[in-house]
Amino acid sequence: MSTETDIYIPGYLKCDKCAFGGMFSVLHAADGEVGSQDVTGRHVCPNDGSDLRRVTWRERANDWAKAYENKTEEATLWKDYAIALHEEANFKLGDGFSAEFQALTHRTNAARCALQKRKLI
Repeated sequence: MSTETDIYIPGYLKCDKCAFGGMFSVLHAADGEVGSQDVTGRHVCPNDGSDLRRVTWRERANDWAKAYENKTEEATLWKDYAIALHEEANFKLGDGFSAEFQALTHRTNAARCALQKRKLI
């Protein structure tokens, strides 16, 4: 899996089971030393007791990119829901429940369902 060209984040370890990640740092007030701790040897996850492993810069960047994409999708769902609610609230009924009003209600419900599917509401 790893090659000689892998560049690891100094002091950063991750659990594959629960996705816990931690930075092991050194801070000595007496001499002012600050830096990453040596991560050689076996380290255990505080959540589930499985082994922690070193993480490459590329892997960490990919994790952040995936998290960004997920948050962007969530923001889009919330935006669609807000627009649908706004249009529904501003709709003038005029001659009662028209087809247009029913379409707006359907759009609002669809946006709400999309948010519920992702457990955001």
